[in-house]
Amino acid sequence: MQVLNLTQTIVPGLVTPMVYRSQSWLNNTTRGSTWNASASYVTGSHSMKFGYQGNYWRDYRDIHVNDQNLRYTFLGTTPLSITEYANAYNVNAEAMQSSLYVQDQWTSHRLTLQGALRWDHPWSWFPAQTEPQSRFFPGASFARIDGVTGYNDITPRMGAAFDVFGTGKTALKVNLGKYLQGASVSNLAYTANPALRIPGGGGGIFPPATSRSWTDLNGNFIPDCNLTNPLAQSPTTTGSIDSCGQIDNLLFGSSQLIGAQYDPDLFHGWGLRPSDWSFGASVQQQIFPRASVEGGYYRRSFTMFTTGGTVTDNLLVSPRDLATYSITAPADSRLSSGGGYTVGPLYNQNSSVFGQSNLLIMSTKKVGDDTRVFNGVDLTVSVRGANGFTFSGGTSTGKVVNDWCDIRAAVPEGMYVGVSGLLNPYCRVESPIQTSFRGLVTYTIPRIDVNLSSVYQDKPNIGTDQLGSLAANYTLSAADQAAAAAQIGRPLTTTGTITVNLVAPGDLYGPRIRQLDLSAKKIIRFGGQRLTVGADFYNLANNNVTILFNGTFVPNVAGWQSPTSYMNPRVVRLNAEFSW
Repeated sequence: MQVLNLTQTIVPGLVTPMVYRSQSWLNNTTRGSTWNASASYVTGSHSMKFGYQGNYWRDYRDIHVNDQNLRYTFLGTTPLSITEYANAYNVNAEAMQSSLYVQDQWTSHRLTLQGALRWDHPWSWFPAQTEPQSRFFPGASFARIDGVTGYNDITPRMGAAFDVFGTGKTALKVNLGKYLQGASVSNLAYTANPALRIPGGGGGIFPPATSRSWTDLNGNFIPDCNLTNPLAQSPTTTGSIDSCGQIDNLLFGSSQLIGAQYDPDLFHGWGLRPSDWSFGASVQQQIFPRASVEGGYYRRSFTMFTTGGTVTDNLLVSPRDLATYSITAPADSRLSSGGGYTVGPLYNQNSSVFGQSNLLIMSTKKVGDDTRVFNGVDLTVSVRGANGFTFSGGTSTGKVVNDWCDIRAAVPEGMYVGVSGLLNPYCRVESPIQTSFRGLVTYTIPRIDVNLSSVYQDKPNIGTDQLGSLAANYTLSAADQAAAAAQIGRPLTTTGTITVNLVAPGDLYGPRIRQLDLSAKKIIRFGGQRLTVGADFYNLANNNVTILFNGTFVPNVAGWQSPTSYMNPRVVRLNAEFSW
């Protein structure tokens, strides 16, 4: 693992394209209902419970853009392009779940055992939907269809606690449980909606759209073209005043459904939802009254983590249609060992199948293993003293391993963690052992009723993922492509640039994040009323650690790793609260 020591780099600024006439709005109606029933049976040593839980979810979206159904994009004062929209756009989905569970707790002397089993059965459907006719869209209607017709999962959970010496001061605790991806109007219960397969669809967040280039020849900032004509137009070819390019999706404006097909087996069956097994074993020891220390080992093992439970297979492309090659990282002192190492294997499609598409979405379980495993050790200390003094803090140390190499080998043309599998060779990645610390202290100053509290944290610069390390996205040079062509015996098949990350996830991180927060509150009492005034200080030391970095790598050229976002600066918040 490498950790960056950053120096300030000045990078020339770029003019950001401006977007006009782009106002949009969304009427989103959501609903969630829960009902349950349970029965308990308690004896001297047993406490049993049987129950049922039902859930209902609804998500109706009505998405609009401006009345012209257009958006203009400018660079400075120069028009660049037009985006055409279907307006309005409706996406509706509903789902339900039924669950049964049984649990028991049994105590015998110094030992307490717990166990539970739960059965979950979710299903979903898409009600009848109508997409209205608009300027660029003829309209479409969809009859009610089923989504997920029925998933079934049985998940166990169990635990034990043992008073080691019978003094109530030393406890040994063990737990094991299986947990499922939550059911609601999400994942397949949402994405299988036929309304999302309208050409140019915006995933239920934006209306279907397409773009085209625009040259404003008369400078009136109005696209003087026939925008209902999807083909290219210019004064010399069609007699238009302005020049407008062909729309980038010629299927836009039709009600033909596009996109991937779904394997029918994906919508019903046992064990198809992503899940994880969680195991923990810890020892808690009282060191003196109202103070304890606890140490534990924890392991979480996820299934279908990277793919999210589905894999998209292009049925027109098989592993036989792909050639493998590798590249040599360019020499650069900023890279590990100064560069010169091999990156691969990478894939390239044969020209005979390039651009062909017949996509089938299937369960990850049909393709291979896709796992993530975390192993870690936690150490915590808790103290409660007089005058409201408390301290709690500790360390968390661990590492993760992701492995989806079976998926990449079977379906290398797929997309994984936002990158095409053709150019993402890092299918098995491992983080270094990393440690974070967090501590909380509170204290009330007697007589003057002033509450003080402080939080300090020291953690790796990983964002939300322990493998969230830095990237070095390198565009292959002509020499790189020639070397690759020599390996596979033909030129690389491509329509543009080829970009590869030269740094494997888990190899390179930014500097650690250290933050101290402080809060002080004064309590003023009069009669039965109370006024609390105070000040909160966030990032008291005003640390300015970089948390986001420029990932574009050009050999021996400044700019890579330059900051794009810092941790929030020092903030002071004054507050008052009156209670009566």
